[in-house]
Amino acid sequence: MVRRVNVASILCVAIALAAMLSAPALAGLYIPDITPVNVVDRGQFFTPDPVESTSSEIALEREINPADASADTANAGADQKTPDITVSVYDIVSGRTMILGLEEYIMGVAAGEMPVSFGAEALKAQAVAARSYALYKIAHDSENDEGHHGAQLCTDSAHCKAYVTREALAAKWGEEKADEIFTAVGAAVTATAGEIISYGGETALAVFHSCSDGATESAQAVWGRAVPYLTSVDTPEKTEPVVKTFKKEQIAEALAPDGVTIEDAAQPKLSYDDAGRVEAVDFGGVAVAGTRVRTALGLRSTDFSLVILDGEYIFTVRGYGHGVGMSQYGAAAMAAAGSDYAAILAHYYPGTALGKIPS
Repeated sequence: MVRRVNVASILCVAIALAAMLSAPALAGLYIPDITPVNVVDRGQFFTPDPVESTSSEIALEREINPADASADTANAGADQKTPDITVSVYDIVSGRTMILGLEEYIMGVAAGEMPVSFGAEALKAQAVAARSYALYKIAHDSENDEGHHGAQLCTDSAHCKAYVTREALAAKWGEEKADEIFTAVGAAVTATAGEIISYGGETALAVFHSCSDGATESAQAVWGRAVPYLTSVDTPEKTEPVVKTFKKEQIAEALAPDGVTIEDAAQPKLSYDDAGRVEAVDFGGVAVAGTRVRTALGLRSTDFSLVILDGEYIFTVRGYGHGVGMSQYGAAAMAAAGSDYAAILAHYYPGTALGKIPS
C-alpha cells in the first residue's frame, strides 16, 4: 500500500509548542475554597492524547443504538431557554468534589484542550464538543465510574477531559495574559452556551483528538463499536512524521503479553484499514491490533509505517491521538479557511444536529 507523504507540511507538535509560548490556554471559573488543579504543561496550552482515553472506550461499551433514529429530531429544543445545569467534578489533586455550573466547567475544559491561537470558531467548536461529551457521559451513569468517586466527571485528562483554572494559569503566565486568554475562551463558551450536538435525539459522544494526517479514524476501527457519526472523514491539517526506533528485543518485551516472541518479531507485516491506519501487525502468525501496538510502544497514533534497517525497527508515525471525531488542528485549519463552528462540527460529526440542551 502506498503511504501518504506531505511535502512542506506543518508539524502539529511544533505548532502546539508555538501555541504554548504565544497564547497559552486559560482556565475557567473555579470555586474559591477548593485547591486549584495542579496543571501539567500539556494542560496549560493543549492536550494531545498519546494514550487512549479510557473514558471514550467506556462510553462506547454502554448501550447506544442511534442507527434507526432520525437526526432531525435533535433540533427539538433549539429555541428553548438554556436550562441551569450543575455538574459534580472530582478533583484528582485535592481529592474533593466540586459542584460547578455546566458552563463554568466547559470554560475550564475548553481552556485545557485548545489554545486560543486556534481562532474563535475552532474554540466554539471545542466548547460544543466538550459540552456534548460531558452530557453524554453523565447520561450514561458516569457516577459509577470508579475514578469519579461518586462524581459525574473528573479532572483526569486521561479519563475525562483536561480541566484548568484561571488561578493556575495566572500563576504560570501572569495576570495580564490570564485575563487576555480568559476573555477569548469566555467569549467562545458564552457564544455557544447550552449548545450541543445530538444524533437521533440523544446527545452525541463528541470525542476529539489532536491531529490526523489526511483522514480521521472511525470508532469501529479504534474501539470495535460502530457509531454512525464517528466515521472516517477528510481532515485538512498536514503533519510531519515522527520517527521512533526500537530493537527487536524491545518489541518482543513490549508485546510479550500478546504472545509475541523475539522469533515472532523478525518479519512483521502490517495491514491497514479504510482510513489508511494500521489495523493489525502480524508477528510471525501472531496478529496484534494496531491500537495495541500503539499503546505498547508509546506511538503517537496508529497512522504509522515500519521498516527494519540494520536490526532496528523504525516506526514513522503521523498524527497524534486516537484519531476519532474532531481533529483539533483540523478545526483550526477549517476556521482559518473561513468555516464557522457549525460547519466544523457538521464535518467531523456527520449526521449530527446542532441545537440547545432540551429543558
